[in-house]
Amino acid sequence: MGVKAARAVENLENVDAIIVSASYPVGKNVSREIGRHLPVRPKFHLDIHAACSGFVRGLVYMKEHEEEFDNKRVLFVATEKYSHTLADLREGGINNDPSMAQTIFSDGAVAVVFTYGKDIAIIGYGSKKLPKETDNYIRMPIDNALMTPPFLEEPVPTSTNKFQQDGPRVYEAILLSVPELNRKLIQETGLKAPDIKLAIPHQASGRMISALASRMSDLNVFRDLDDGNFSSASIPKAMIRAIKEGEIQRGNKILLSGFGAGLYASSAIVELG
Repeated sequence: MGVKAARAVENLENVDAIIVSASYPVGKNVSREIGRHLPVRPKFHLDIHAACSGFVRGLVYMKEHEEEFDNKRVLFVATEKYSHTLADLREGGINNDPSMAQTIFSDGAVAVVFTYGKDIAIIGYGSKKLPKETDNYIRMPIDNALMTPPFLEEPVPTSTNKFQQDGPRVYEAILLSVPELNRKLIQETGLKAPDIKLAIPHQASGRMISALASRMSDLNVFRDLDDGNFSSASIPKAMIRAIKEGEIQRGNKILLSGFGAGLYASSAIVELG
């Protein structure tokens, strides 16, 4: 999926770095593997295994290492396959896993290419590791033996072969932390809510987006839920749709907010060049 998404990107040349967000490691460096199938040979590769916050964590990584990425062409691929880890909730299966009632996961990949500092400039960012008691609210069947450096990782492994979450507790914890994180980030960057053209949170579920929007009522919160929850691919997917629909354009500042397994939240204010 990641290769197919990358090949569909226009102006895929002179790429200096490939960053890939994928919740589940596969025993090989995914960013290098995708690069092998493309007509580019960048020197830098990075895999991020941070579940739903992966895309924003990648942007934060670039901001934290800005001297390495300034004016460099970056191919960022978010490629997510969850179907093999989920229980079948049809025909009464929901009774076996009621925590999944509010979430419909999807498989898919999104790729974007940009010049850091020109097409995308990160004005500020904020990250928050939620209290340790939330660690087990989401558990994922991740085999740490399959991790291949370099990588960033956060999700808590589980001994089963299925994705597990305590839906009500995740919902409560995110609502208590993410709006506060975003308000603090806006203040620290010297901006005000009207300066933010659009807020694009991780598209976890309709219920979650509605609740976040009600707690961030001074922001225009974007929804892109028709195709389900794409984990770390949900934010770049929503960004592309917002651009196509004219909701955002060059010069606009947008707030991207990722959150999920860990529990971990990461937000960034980005200006489109």
